Amino acid sequence: MPEIQQLLLTLPAGVEKTKFSLPSNELVALRATKSPNPESAVLCLPGFSGSKEDYCAILSPLSEAGFEAISYDQRGQFESKFEETPGSYQISALAADAIALAKSLNKKVHLIGHSLGGLVAAHAIMSAPQYFSSLTMLCSGPGAIPFERQRNISAIRKGFPKVSLAAAWKVIEAEEKSTDPNKFSEAVWVFRKNRWMNNSPQALHEMAALLQDTEDFSDELTQVLSANKISALVLTAENDDIWPLSVQQQLANTINAKYLVLPDAGHSPARETPAQTASALIDFYKEIAKG
Repeated sequence: MPEIQQLLLTLPAGVEKTKFSLPSNELVALRATKSPNPESAVLCLPGFSGSKEDYCAILSPLSEAGFEAISYDQRGQFESKFEETPGSYQISALAADAIALAKSLNKKVHLIGHSLGGLVAAHAIMSAPQYFSSLTMLCSGPGAIPFERQRNISAIRKGFPKVSLAAAWKVIEAEEKSTDPNKFSEAVWVFRKNRWMNNSPQALHEMAALLQDTEDFSDELTQVLSANKISALVLTAENDDIWPLSVQQQLANTINAKYLVLPDAGHSPARETPAQTASALIDFYKEIAKG
């Protein structure tokens, strides 16, 4: 695991940091393009308190398989700064960023959303299905996280933007180290602190609300996917501890999606078991290409 965690810190060959200028803001992204003009793109949305680096280890394999592969910090996350007003982080606004970025690529896009990013990705497709070839819900669900699994979400929602990021990080770090002090190398702890400290407190508050309040959208999503012939994959991991696997499997059943459980991974398989995650995605995209 430590060698995989280091992939948060060093970009693989062929992956570069870039920026996308949208009508309302600018998004900082990681981009991998092996071929000069790939016909399709894979667009990766991170989860709550995550960042583009969570996908770093799967961008090169996707690129080598013939896709333009992009992951980005959503508005208010890490390096994507945003001139915010109350409501800047509603799910419709986050989805609008994904749609605008997909539109700017001028090619069909395979959309992946991890955790909170899955809620955003689903809403992007429901709002503008014409820009997307497929949807992958990665360790995500059909709406709010079940109450018993919300953990610190309520505290973050209530505490921010009033609580300082530094004070909150001390609590987070102490709690995580008490559970597993060797979970990350020291360099990765430093990266994670820096990422946390660069989040928008207002974004943390409003995104936490999304994880508590988003209503089940699976029926609407089913209709949009079916009407637009968009394929879907619910990809999770055997040790995912946020949305129960039974909930994710039910989501797959409802939206007529392929359902796949990756072994030996928790809530972040793109970071924990990147080779298996990339392979599952590439196989899914090959199935779509075969019709």
